[in-house]
Amino acid sequence: MGARISSGFTIIETMLFLAVTGLLVLGALVGTGTALSNQRYRDAVETFKNLVQSQYSELGSVKNARTDAWSCGASAKPAEGNEYRGQTNCLIVGRYMTINDGDVEIFNVLAHKNASATTTSPDIAVLRNNYTYNVADGVEQRTLEWGTKIAWTSAGEDAKTPRTPRSIGILFMRSPDSGRIYTFTSNAVASDRAAINNATFRNMIVDGTSIPGQGQRTICVESSGGIMGGDRSVFIGARASTASAVEVRSNELAAAGATKC
Repeated sequence: MGARISSGFTIIETMLFLAVTGLLVLGALVGTGTALSNQRYRDAVETFKNLVQSQYSELGSVKNARTDAWSCGASAKPAEGNEYRGQTNCLIVGRYMTINDGDVEIFNVLAHKNASATTTSPDIAVLRNNYTYNVADGVEQRTLEWGTKIAWTSAGEDAKTPRTPRSIGILFMRSPDSGRIYTFTSNAVASDRAAINNATFRNMIVDGTSIPGQGQRTICVESSGGIMGGDRSVFIGARASTASAVEVRSNELAAAGATKC
């Protein structure tokens, strides 16, 4: 009588197959989740960079939504005084962006030329001495995408421990006299609209690459870990005057010795 040969898989072989298949599926799901998180984070950084760059376009746009009843006074406050539309002592000269963790607010900046203005040069001294500043009514509010927040760098000009929370103010300004565009930053950020005044801007309008002033800034975007290649940053070059001075930088591409997040 010949030996009987059974076909098919044993229970142990079936269990091993299911276990290996389950591990492969789990690995694929984890890999897909990580890739999705990486892409969301990179999209959030890119969107933040685009928001900063767009402020230069806003300075170049000719917009005036004010009614003929809008007025401004010597302190550059809206609805104060009797300098109505068409009278040029009160001007929209810039954009002021505040970033607190992941919350962004953007204001239009008003300037009123002082009656006693005497400074004639250089341009930044004219901006500091010949004008009084304030912000217009209304504010644009944004939130950084996917729960990201800005952070300090681990080394370099923006190093600080702990890295969060962080706040930064960025002033984009077009000179009414020369037409040149300037970018100033400060770590001191007003707590709310009522706290923004002439001193806020005068303290930021500083010549040279100091802080506050025109120095370069590396603004890390916190990923809360788990991002391949490390956190990325939005970099603003020193003496920035165009959107091209703003770029995204990553740790994986940073040169040796460069500031990293």
